[in-house]
Amino acid sequence: REVLDAFCWSGILSMGLLSLLSFSSLLESMNTFSRFSPFSFHPNLLGFLAGGYFCAMLWKFIASGWRLRVLCGITALICLVVVFFASARGSIAGIVFGCCVVLLLEFMRAQRKQRIRLCWYAGISVGVVLTIIIAFHKSEWMQNSSDFVDRVLELTDNYRGVGTGFTGRFDKWSATLKLLSNGNWLVGQGIRSSDLMPDNLIDNSYLVILYEIGLIPLVLIVWRFVDVTRRVGRLYQESVQDEQRVLYLAYVLLMTTFLVNNIVARYLFSVGNAYSLFCLFLFAAPTCSFADLSHRSANGLMRVQPAT
Repeated sequence: REVLDAFCWSGILSMGLLSLLSFSSLLESMNTFSRFSPFSFHPNLLGFLAGGYFCAMLWKFIASGWRLRVLCGITALICLVVVFFASARGSIAGIVFGCCVVLLLEFMRAQRKQRIRLCWYAGISVGVVLTIIIAFHKSEWMQNSSDFVDRVLELTDNYRGVGTGFTGRFDKWSATLKLLSNGNWLVGQGIRSSDLMPDNLIDNSYLVILYEIGLIPLVLIVWRFVDVTRRVGRLYQESVQDEQRVLYLAYVLLMTTFLVNNIVARYLFSVGNAYSLFCLFLFAAPTCSFADLSHRSANGLMRVQPAT
């Protein structure tokens, strides 16, 4: 909890300073549809960080008083704006997938009457959205909105569009797999060897680990991340306190967003940014600490017991 709280405050300070110091750059990005990348930040890294901070802001928004809710709500909006204008589509996909997983967990935990009510609300919401789209799809403001989103996210761009195979990543991934066909996939080419590739870097954390240190470390690393997420999801199902339940949902949201985003990024097993460092804390957490959390959740205890 303290690490997540520190990560949240890191987001409040970092995104607040970024918005103040790069406001003119953001306005320029809005006017010219260029990718938002102040201070030589790579847009995808900036979107990756903002996506992680957004997940933490949601937790703090739900679990805090009204003053901190206002601060976290504003920061969350800043994060979404940064992700959007940085055109970090991997971060957008990660956030959407993470929110879907959280909603699924909430649906599975709900009682039968609550599930029926949720289904009704979801059906009505989808119906309203479809009605608006059908009724106004030929209107000028709808066309302008779709053109704006298309230009910012570059969905039909010749270089970054949907039809380019993840901005040419598919071709790069295929070429990398061919390099490993001689048997190097088992032990890898060596740490940081992907940085020495003559052409563009591999923008896929899972493939980077396979290329550098081989199949067995890849399986162990991915399994550990997935297992931590699974354990926290199970703790959520067993939790009896609202505070613990929200905390576990925040962990699940952060981890699922992180794992999905790293399909098109290279920050899975890294300490070079705050989001990866936070997930590495969860990766390194002793298994008994999760069992201790489950015990305290079941008994309504809030005092932290030392993990052995």
